[in-house]
Amino acid sequence: MKMKDIIKNIKHIEDELVSSICTEVKKIFNINDDDFKETFNDKYLNTILNDYKKSNLNTDEASILLLSLILLSLYNSYDNNFFDREKFSKQFYSIISENKNYT
Repeated sequence: MKMKDIIKNIKHIEDELVSSICTEVKKIFNINDDDFKETFNDKYLNTILNDYKKSNLNTDEASILLLSLILLSLYNSYDNNFFDREKFSKQFYSIISENKNYT
């Protein structure tokens, strides 16, 4: 029973953290929710990753791009006060697996 309470508390803290980060991501990237959800999806993420693989970015540029993709993926996985951990995990590992040199 204690373990269930601990897990519940961790998820609650994670949800609060994600909510806070998403609020800041929305400000930083000047996101309009309707346009964002329509544009930024798994297909779009894969397109960016494929374009990135073909580019000649330096280490700093690549790091900034990867961080931006991770933050946008986090935002994309949070909707109506619900954090879709599975969706974010898939997107996160897709980004990371393609870019081991910069993580």
